[in-house]
Amino acid sequence: MLMLITPSEVEPITTVFAKTHLKEDLTDATNDAYIASLVTTARRYLEEFTGYNCMEQTWEKYLDGWPSDGVIFLHKTPVSVIEKVEYYASKEATEYKELDVANYEKDIISLPARVKINSAPKLDERLNAVKVTFKAGHASADNVDPIAKYAILLLVGSMYENRQDEVTGTITSKLGRNFEWLCEMIEIKSM
Repeated sequence: MLMLITPSEVEPITTVFAKTHLKEDLTDATNDAYIASLVTTARRYLEEFTGYNCMEQTWEKYLDGWPSDGVIFLHKTPVSVIEKVEYYASKEATEYKELDVANYEKDIISLPARVKINSAPKLDERLNAVKVTFKAGHASADNVDPIAKYAILLLVGSMYENRQDEVTGTITSKLGRNFEWLCEMIEIKSM
């Protein structure tokens, strides 16, 4: 299981940039909060869909035990730092104990990033017995993949123009698969 601990503090797309994409009046702030919320929603959807984190976030990955092959895959990208590996030393433990760094290797170059446990202490059977804390995403919006930014803009545009699930009394057609195609490109680059 993956758990988001510290969400992104900024978005990869500014409200002004999104308004430009939507061809909105940049001097009219009436819809700014709404457009900003669409950017956040679109970014979160893209990240969930692809595993690609746009902006830096802190995550924790939980496992019920040490993997049989000793490799823990993080399934978020790009991982900038693997902060620590922790485990419950006993079934009765109420706090995690940090695994000595000498007992594992960190690999943030591979996709997905991984931790290779070389020497693991014995664990009692217990849920969420192992925890890996890491950061994924970019420190600057300048480093976010332009494909991800454009996919976010496409989704923002679609949500802005189509505020309901269905439109009654008009001819309807499915929008192009541009968003999905862009996400497929990101997934290929991410995993």
